[in-house]
Amino acid sequence: MRVFRASTLSNSLWKAVGGESSTIYRYDGLYTVTKCIGILHQCDQLAQDLIPCGDNSSYTFCLTRSNTQSALCNRAFRERIKKTLIFFPTSLTNQSELHKAHKQQEKKRKNDGWLPSGRMRQDQPKPIDYLQGDEVTQIIGIASCPQDLKGRLPKLIESAMQGWGEPTIQPIDMLSELHFPAFVEPSDALLHVTRGVLREFIPTSDLECLESMLRAREHVMYWKPSQVKVILLAESHAHTPREHVVDGPTLPAQYLPEYMGPREFIAHVNCLIYGENDCISPKIPNNKGSHQFWQLLGVCAYGYDYYASGRRNELMHSGNNDLELRLKCKHNVLRRLQSLGIWLLDTNVFGWYMTQQQQFTRKKSGEVTRKPKQRPPTNLKNASLVVSWELYTKHVIRQAAMEGHLKALIPIGKEVAKAVTLSRLKDVVEVDGNAAIIERIPPAPNAWVEGGYGCILEMLSRVVGKYI
Repeated sequence: MRVFRASTLSNSLWKAVGGESSTIYRYDGLYTVTKCIGILHQCDQLAQDLIPCGDNSSYTFCLTRSNTQSALCNRAFRERIKKTLIFFPTSLTNQSELHKAHKQQEKKRKNDGWLPSGRMRQDQPKPIDYLQGDEVTQIIGIASCPQDLKGRLPKLIESAMQGWGEPTIQPIDMLSELHFPAFVEPSDALLHVTRGVLREFIPTSDLECLESMLRAREHVMYWKPSQVKVILLAESHAHTPREHVVDGPTLPAQYLPEYMGPREFIAHVNCLIYGENDCISPKIPNNKGSHQFWQLLGVCAYGYDYYASGRRNELMHSGNNDLELRLKCKHNVLRRLQSLGIWLLDTNVFGWYMTQQQQFTRKKSGEVTRKPKQRPPTNLKNASLVVSWELYTKHVIRQAAMEGHLKALIPIGKEVAKAVTLSRLKDVVEVDGNAAIIERIPPAPNAWVEGGYGCILEMLSRVVGKYI
């Protein structure tokens, strides 16, 4: 059998596989040719015809050894085919169709609670425990990381934190046991030290520069309430390359003259020009913003009716094409959160989410899902969250707790709680015998939720409302 990836079959390929005598099937963008190229001179002619084309992305061969002729063809022309063709596990056409199917699936899910066809009864999704009330225990899980990294992390932290209390870091068997047993004042210097530890195991090309981390810190600290009552603990902002920070755009003076905070770009929801390319120069590639988090923040600021009534559209390009008004609405949301004592923090000190081509796959159930992105390596994510927490983020939260107004800490998404652990969260908010409440953990805004995320936002608005 041969599988060819092409929008059409070329004349030479058509002749080589036997023309009308071959059976050709279309499946997910792949042409499957069931008749083997059985004669060596035909295969030779095919290779010769393809070489002058210079189109290395037109065809994908799956050379099987199902019969003698196929094996002979494989052995005789392996090197020539390698030089002529690029092998892909799935075609670009297939990915395009899967992407389209994923969009349709997402739309249907949001409208009527779509479930993949073919799922058995026992495979039906369980009710989301966040919606079940306090009587239902949330299952969090335990995060892990590569075994060799577990052995390195304590030594890396102990070496980096000399001069910050110089505590001894104990060896660990599990990532949940990694612990820096001191609280220190958060600062730019501490952020620099934290990056130094991360640099030892995160690929350099995937780790944000110090300038990007400091810029994110500047925006986050500007929006810190005078009295922090509720902390929304998210996972990470998006990765921002150095050139977009050092020589990047700023919010022009004619927009929001009343805004006195940082106007420089960072891919963080606290930055007003994140997702707003129309008002900046130079423009940032793939500057799409984060509409899911804007909806979440809007509900925390104004209540669930802000979402249900459609008023949330004032923050969206699709619902509000007036740039100046849209910026004012975003500014108003952030100011209201600040006045209510609600503060958005990231667990990870650097932008984890890098712009890269999204790949999709179809499960046996029929559901189309996103494949995990390759950068940064996914098996290092938990370790990056824990190191960021122990060396920097927990000290920021501890400082807020010591000010005496913190009532609740709400992790956004179980991935955060899985890496940080509930034990660490409880330790950091307990001051002089008084502790803020670690609230139940809603799914991340981009999580699969049957029927859409609206039910989660409704519950979250009630939870936040108890403390403000």
